[in-house]
Amino acid sequence: MNIVSRRRKILAFVLLVIVILSLFTYIVLNNLSSDESTQDEWSIESIGSGLIYEVLSSKEKTGNIYVFYIDDNGSMMYKIHSGNSWSIGMPCNLPRLGGDYSFALDSNNNIHASISLPGELDYAVMHNGSWGQIQILDIEAYNEIGDSFNSICLDSNNNPHIVYNNYREHALKYASYNNGSWSFEVIDKIGDYTYGSMVMDSKDRPHITYFDDINNTIKYAIRERGAWSVTVIDTLNESFGGSSIAVDNLNRPHILYGATNDTLKYAVSNGKKWNISVVGKGESYSDNALVIDKSGIPHIAYFGLDSLQVRYATLYSGQWRSEDIDHIRDINSVFSSVSISLDNNGNLDIVYSLDSYDTSKGATTEMRCVSLRNN
Repeated sequence: MNIVSRRRKILAFVLLVIVILSLFTYIVLNNLSSDESTQDEWSIESIGSGLIYEVLSSKEKTGNIYVFYIDDNGSMMYKIHSGNSWSIGMPCNLPRLGGDYSFALDSNNNIHASISLPGELDYAVMHNGSWGQIQILDIEAYNEIGDSFNSICLDSNNNPHIVYNNYREHALKYASYNNGSWSFEVIDKIGDYTYGSMVMDSKDRPHITYFDDINNTIKYAIRERGAWSVTVIDTLNESFGGSSIAVDNLNRPHILYGATNDTLKYAVSNGKKWNISVVGKGESYSDNALVIDKSGIPHIAYFGLDSLQVRYATLYSGQWRSEDIDHIRDINSVFSSVSISLDNNGNLDIVYSLDSYDTSKGATTEMRCVSLRNN
């Protein structure tokens, strides 16, 4: 009887352990499932007809998104998403059209624009819907539109900073406004520079990523203590899809760029070295956008040219996870001009254009916003 009783006790103990382990497994899996399902499904909204030029986000401050686009009549327009709806299209009325533009939004919701035109780089500010006098900053910058790029951002005092390529000097240059005057510096030279992007960190230091066409390299530049430091991040056979840059709460730079052999790469600096990982591979990538959340996690939107898809990717437990959020059913269509924004509640918005051609309707361009809301 003692042996039988002992066996029964052992069996009861084993069953109790199995029940406890099963309950623990259920709780863990349920929590993981809850973490992964804290967000609703993606919702797609058509926001009008037009070719998107640039998207500005102040979602972390005011919750607004500004979309600048070219309408069907060839006019520069913009519309604002505030709250849960989009405004009607409003004329941008830039004093000069036909160039390459970059826009920035200051703390008073004034719009700052840098404009690359044949032969010059210009700057202007819109106050209360009206543009002020245009300022010509560099009259020897470009030969033609195709040679130009520029990127503008603002510091904590709303002063503008512009990075641009001076094609005639074969130099990457930096223009900054402070104490009532502009100053100009050379960041890099003896090269042809494209796909540039700039962001300002919490210490008002500019971080820049760009592609060196002559040396086939992705580069990063930062201005500290009055001097520029330039680093080569990667060497490529050729560039695909441009590059994007963002900084996290610790002012660490994160860079997304199209690379050789049909790969989309992500690079982050820990202050000593760059860690590079592959986000996507196996097809060409035509455009990309990057935002960093308050926990330092990257969120990425990009186009796959071969799969004809808009994709979203993020890091989860150190691994890249991606999903398709929109796709083209017509081979005569193409996505362009993607952007991504994130508010303090973790709500995501991805804005992009869908360019199509139909033999009966001709060329059409639709702007779309894909949103993901936290519960």
